[in-house]
Amino acid sequence: VGDRRGARLRLRALLGKGLSRGGVQLLATLYTEGGRPRSALAVLQRFTRSAVRPGGGAVSLWRQAFPTPWSKLFTRAATDAGIPRALLYAVARHESSFVPSATSGAGAIGLVQLLPTVARRIAGLYGKRKPRARHLRRPKVSLPLGAWYLAELSRFLRDSQPLVTAAYNAGPYAVRRWLRRIGVVPTDEFIESIPYRGAAAYAMRVCTTAATYAWLYPQWQELDAVTVGRAPLVPAATRLGPFMTGPVATRSAELAVPAAPTLDPQVALR
Repeated sequence: VGDRRGARLRLRALLGKGLSRGGVQLLATLYTEGGRPRSALAVLQRFTRSAVRPGGGAVSLWRQAFPTPWSKLFTRAATDAGIPRALLYAVARHESSFVPSATSGAGAIGLVQLLPTVARRIAGLYGKRKPRARHLRRPKVSLPLGAWYLAELSRFLRDSQPLVTAAYNAGPYAVRRWLRRIGVVPTDEFIESIPYRGAAAYAMRVCTTAATYAWLYPQWQELDAVTVGRAPLVPAATRLGPFMTGPVATRSAELAVPAAPTLDPQVALR
């Protein structure tokens, strides 16, 4: 009857009392129409966290919880950087809930929450115009930079996606310190041993989300790409690749022991 606010409040009150799948979808739609995309995503996330792997009609609801906005931009950025788009989508989903104007307390900006200092460094390495902070609110600017940063982290951390995601959250040199201290152990044991519990939780969530994206969108053919990143053992700290070298790094350079860091840890991502 047009009382969208009343419907939203009523559905919200029923959310913790076994609200049906259709009710969850309707509540998310009402939040979206009301200009509250974060609330819509939170409702869908709550549903999918308590559900088993989707089947039948539930797949469409899961795809709403794991959306693919700016699909052409994400596809181009991931392809150019040589990373799975499932990983790029997972990072953006957790970093900003796909709100391009999002800004963190640490000063990170945009869909993939880049610090302006890191964004300018990446742009310089890849021969692109260095962006100002406000430019990072534009997906066409921030997404390629975020994808290239993930590519640099992947080269540095030997394509171990749990380590890459932990480094995206806590900084690459923090991960290197942990590798030196913890040693070569199974990947899951390493993640559980990370002293920054926020970074450990972030890595687990983002890797799970990346795997979910790859499963929900089989046409991307990325299930193997996401799974391969989960190496049984973490790499030795002495066998890490180069970092922030740009797109022209050679295979021999990748196998070399890295020299002194080229990026101050203080300007790495949180």
